Amino acid sequence: MRIALIYPAFGVVSVVNQPNIKAVADNYGIYPNISLAYVAGALQKAGHELIFLDGMASGYSLNDMAERVIKFRPDIMMFTVTTYLFHETARVIGYFREKWPAKVIVGGQHVTLFPKETLLKKVIDIGIVGEAEKSIIEVLGKIEKKKSLKTVKGICYRENKKIVLTEPREKIKDLDSIPFPARNLLPMSKYYSFISKYRNYTILMSSRGCTFQCTFCEQRSGDIRYRSAKNVADEMEECYYRYKVREIDVFDPLFTINKKRVIEICMEIQKRKIRIAWSCRSRVDTIDEEMLIEMKKAGCYRIYFGIESGDEQILRNIKKFTKKQQIRKAIYLTKKHRILAFGYFMFGNPGETRQSIRNTINLAKSLPLDYAQFNRLSTLPGTTMYEELKSEMGYDYWREYVKDRGVEHPLPRLRCGMSDKELNRWIKKAYMEFYFRPSFVLRTLSRVQSLPELERYVKAGISMIKN
Repeated sequence: MRIALIYPAFGVVSVVNQPNIKAVADNYGIYPNISLAYVAGALQKAGHELIFLDGMASGYSLNDMAERVIKFRPDIMMFTVTTYLFHETARVIGYFREKWPAKVIVGGQHVTLFPKETLLKKVIDIGIVGEAEKSIIEVLGKIEKKKSLKTVKGICYRENKKIVLTEPREKIKDLDSIPFPARNLLPMSKYYSFISKYRNYTILMSSRGCTFQCTFCEQRSGDIRYRSAKNVADEMEECYYRYKVREIDVFDPLFTINKKRVIEICMEIQKRKIRIAWSCRSRVDTIDEEMLIEMKKAGCYRIYFGIESGDEQILRNIKKFTKKQQIRKAIYLTKKHRILAFGYFMFGNPGETRQSIRNTINLAKSLPLDYAQFNRLSTLPGTTMYEELKSEMGYDYWREYVKDRGVEHPLPRLRCGMSDKELNRWIKKAYMEFYFRPSFVLRTLSRVQSLPELERYVKAGISMIKN
């Protein structure tokens, strides 16, 4: 079958219930849609004919993309759907449906959370519930043979004007069996993050799931599944030689959760002499010096730490349960081995006060961090924090929002009386205090390796001052 995978450019659409202030959202970077690329990889392996349109990376307007769709004449159009941008995405899908009458299939965590509500939009024909790589192949097989979809696990669809939700599909146990993302369809030279230093740049997932129970995080799954060290290194090697990638961002929720596996991956990279810069995400309590030594030797040059708060009561409130001593130790060890350290922080947590925010800013400034990001807490669907808030409110805001954009309003925060406006002021204050220290500015400029990198920093700084 002929399938168009479409990833339109939205830009910064709305700030309601989103975590970033505008200056951050505007300068975040251009990332590949790796989940859609994984689906494309599975479709390629199955022999389907594909086109992948990335509006943000390629700079295509909706009209540009529609012209390419019409020329390609697909049987199926596929989109990723998120809860934040559900109504914007539905509008865009409707635009493409007007231009070309193909069936529409959507996927993403949003569909897993709100399958039937998603299908209320008549422009959507089928939703993939859960992981898509196997479901989509079965769905297309049924469509090709004009057979019923009722035996396909993990989907929702419309039949005789009724929305049908099939039985759940089990998670894929052998992640090594999943084809690599179809990067041959992507404009690889266009991707970057705000702080990436090398091109080409891409994202890699070496595991799925997280066993920690942070109340604010939608990634917690109670289990974790790993790819083998060999399989991860195989993909890195393909990225390096086939796609000229020189920087990889390992997007696992928690890459450092299994020390033995991390060291195995690092040893495999070293054995193959893959000269690629990479970064990853970590908690401060899942990393040690032995791991850092091997990561550095294997090319790791930046670690993103979920620090969240500088107040230990707040950390207990969100079930992070880390200590400031652990935070300091992890960051200092990281810097000792000449790896850049990035700290994520959130304001608006349960029990948050102006003093706890001040404690967080002071902690961030006291650490030898190379980067810091400050966000408003956003109560995401699928988190235990949202379940508690839902119980407190007496209704499911996100479910109602998916059904009707008209109910959109700023969500209250658990045990935190500060408004978005006040939190935004604190966030801007945190950024200004952290990044505009003269010593920090000089240190940052000394590390700049290219003119585009310098331009990104200057643009972000001006945006922060203006907004």
